[in-house]
Amino acid sequence: GKGSKAELTPTEVLEPTPTEGPGPAAASEQTKEPKPTAAPTLTERPGSTAALTLTEKPEPTATPTPTKESGSTAAPAPTRKPDVILEQSSMSDFVPSKEIFHSSTAFVYGDYLFFKAGELMKPAITAQNLKTSKRTEITSIEGSYFKTEEFYLKGSDIYYHEMGDIYRIGVNGKNKTRLYKGTATILGFHGNDIIALERKTREIIRINKGGEKTSLAKMDSIDSLEAVIVQDGVYYISKKSNNTFDRNDPLDCMYYIDFDGRNKTKVCEALDIYDLKINEDAVFFMTFFEEPGMVEIKKLKDHKATTLHSISKEEFEAQGNWFDNHNFTLLAVNSSRVFYGINLDDIYSVGMDGKDYGLYLKATDIEGIHPDAYFSTGDIEGDYLKIVFDCDEAPVEIYLINIRDQSSIKFDGAYYVPNSIDVEGEYVYYLKS
Repeated sequence: GKGSKAELTPTEVLEPTPTEGPGPAAASEQTKEPKPTAAPTLTERPGSTAALTLTEKPEPTATPTPTKESGSTAAPAPTRKPDVILEQSSMSDFVPSKEIFHSSTAFVYGDYLFFKAGELMKPAITAQNLKTSKRTEITSIEGSYFKTEEFYLKGSDIYYHEMGDIYRIGVNGKNKTRLYKGTATILGFHGNDIIALERKTREIIRINKGGEKTSLAKMDSIDSLEAVIVQDGVYYISKKSNNTFDRNDPLDCMYYIDFDGRNKTKVCEALDIYDLKINEDAVFFMTFFEEPGMVEIKKLKDHKATTLHSISKEEFEAQGNWFDNHNFTLLAVNSSRVFYGINLDDIYSVGMDGKDYGLYLKATDIEGIHPDAYFSTGDIEGDYLKIVFDCDEAPVEIYLINIRDQSSIKFDGAYYVPNSIDVEGEYVYYLKS
């Protein structure tokens, strides 16, 4: 992977042995609103929305309670769930996707649920027809801990990561091709090309359908590498001082490049820039200045960065707090609000106009949360704020918090897969180790 052309493996036809994986909880009549072929068992705790427990052959007990506040359709009458049929079918009824779907756990497209299942070090990407319950194992992935590595559906092909390499395979499990050998993470697609972040060589790369690599930008950084793809190019963070923390020039810089690696533009600089989040075609992030002390939430659109909200060191320390960049976390962004964390356990929010800001929820008020919990990462899933909490010596805790009423669903036992939660219509799919 060091040259201009990535190593290609010969095209191979896979004949994997189907294995049992977790059955889906829902059948789908529409792309985004799967409906159940059987009513899952519902378990509730006071003050929270229902958590779904998926079992192999549940007997119908109750009509599922929709988790959406509005716009949901009526739940279907309970019916017996058909037995899962394991076969390596051709998926001849599969209609190529005009959109790109992706997830680290599961997503629904048409009549199919795509998901990861199987052994810890050898999970498989699987497709199940939600009408017939026929299940097809597309490919197994060697040496994976499930992690948070996403897999993508584009047309009739699945793109996925395996030990840092990038592969493409047909949804019928045929024509497996290694497109790139290295330590790359897919950021997205531009036409038929993959845009990826190569972590070992610290660069943004473009990989064409034949596996040929083009370097778009080098990232000189001593911090975690962050980059996001938007409609017309890529934004990424790099150190201004060429990978050296020079006290005369210690700034992080946010840059833009187009998909050909041209028109490089610096759009922002600060002592620290971190926590890139994207909503539609706008990018949001945090900036931190120790002197003069200031933390800002920035919005970046059309190559122009504006300040959405700021917190001064003087204001922060007046409340008895220690001013440090680790005390500020950008958690999630939706179409109307930005959610951010302060002091490791207080969730605040601010409107897109920079107004109506304040405390949204104290994490310590969430029922059952570990006393040592503090923010790790966050995201938006459907109508839910998803937050992953580290707990030092205790396992990671993950919560979905209903944005409207602040009720919560807790997911236990997901120590190895803290980010693997996906909301699809009225159901939540999650991996549990």
